[in-house]
Amino acid sequence: MRITQIEIKDFRAFKGVPTVIDLAPGKNLLAYGENGSGKSSLYTALKYFLERENKNHDFIANQNIFVTTDDGYIKLTLHANGDADSGLYEWSKAVNHTGKALILETNKTKGFIDYKSLLATYFLQQDKDAVNIFDLLISSLIPNVTNDITKKSFAADWQAAKDALPMKNTQTQIKHVERDLKKFNDGLKNKLIELARDTQKILAAFEYDIAVDFKFDGVAYNRAPRRADKGFVGMDVGLKVKFCNKEKTNHHHFLNEAKLSAIAASIFFAALLIQPSSRLKILALDDVLIGLDMQNRMPVIDILKEHFNDYQIFMLTYDQTWFEIVKRHFPGNGWRKIEFFAGKTPEGEVPVFADNKNYLEKSKAYFNLPAPDYGSCVNYLRKHFEEIAREFCERQKLSVKVVPDQDLTRIPSKAYWDVISAGQAAGKWPGLAKALLTDIEIYRTFILNPYSHANSTAAYKNEIQRSVKAVEALEAGLKAIK
Repeated sequence: MRITQIEIKDFRAFKGVPTVIDLAPGKNLLAYGENGSGKSSLYTALKYFLERENKNHDFIANQNIFVTTDDGYIKLTLHANGDADSGLYEWSKAVNHTGKALILETNKTKGFIDYKSLLATYFLQQDKDAVNIFDLLISSLIPNVTNDITKKSFAADWQAAKDALPMKNTQTQIKHVERDLKKFNDGLKNKLIELARDTQKILAAFEYDIAVDFKFDGVAYNRAPRRADKGFVGMDVGLKVKFCNKEKTNHHHFLNEAKLSAIAASIFFAALLIQPSSRLKILALDDVLIGLDMQNRMPVIDILKEHFNDYQIFMLTYDQTWFEIVKRHFPGNGWRKIEFFAGKTPEGEVPVFADNKNYLEKSKAYFNLPAPDYGSCVNYLRKHFEEIAREFCERQKLSVKVVPDQDLTRIPSKAYWDVISAGQAAGKWPGLAKALLTDIEIYRTFILNPYSHANSTAAYKNEIQRSVKAVEALEAGLKAIK
């Protein structure tokens, strides 16, 4: 089972015309976008859709703040050959399919990890001498994992234990709650052994000399004589970390952020490996290792390849360098790669996306907005012009003049364009029309230059449109030259 299409209207950053992301036939998604471009709204839309029944999210409370109607929605098209539950699922004010069996099943196994999630294992516990992840485990990491002793989920077992807290200190009530607590404790201890094993397996990809284990003595009922003191004690799952074979209870105070993030990410990934099975497995990563250098991010690629091949992965990032690296490591048709950017409208910015193919696609997207952003349109068009001119010269092995000490990664487009123009004038490429080069020369100085963007207003719409067509024609002409 896979998500084959996502459609969002009037949810958070998404406003107005529905945004449709086609993932047929069930591709993974890699998305790049600067902060505020809408990628995190996509992450939240998927997350809230799947967990709506458990968290009781309200669609209207999450709709775009400029929307005055209530016809927004999130629609997911799910498909698997021969599965009767394939079809369209919607969440809106009027329609709610989030309680369907397939969605509830998927919610139990989904993994949604962002940087804030990882902080719960170290940064948010800086005021403590040791890390306690009991609440994180029961509420977020393994609430749906089955206790092998009770055959119920740990969340259900824990809720039942809290509901059974004795109102009076009668021996019968106390024995009943302590019997249930023993089953909960024994089951959690066994599961923590599995979690520690898988955490260590994943942590090995980061190549740190670090060993992780968990310490859990068990929850107990406090038989205090005073009524106010009665309740549970021992709600503590300690995170035990050995660094270079030396155990430190306060590891979160002296390990650097790269190592702490690696430990946290490994625990989160390992928790997914012990989830119950489901037909649709979703793993969404929203800038999981934000702020860390590439050396500490690269292991994530290996982890995904080795352990999560059966998941549909949504990887979102604002880091373009990381985006390009991931693209190279996941080539082929199994992934859709898109770029989000913020389009300007009279009522603020709206997310716009294009397949990550070339700058021309982005230029057209800005041009075709309800309130076109001509400055951004021209900026991307200039980049596309520079790219096709450079690629042509490199493909033809043409010598390009550079000034002394020129940074070869930042050769100006004029250097490439002069070579192309000179070759056409010498009759080297008869298929490249002189009139086309004349048009490009006009637009290159008027529009396709980095200092013209401030003047690229609506008054220049026709000129911009003509320059787009000219660059398209130039690209076709250059590609036709063998």
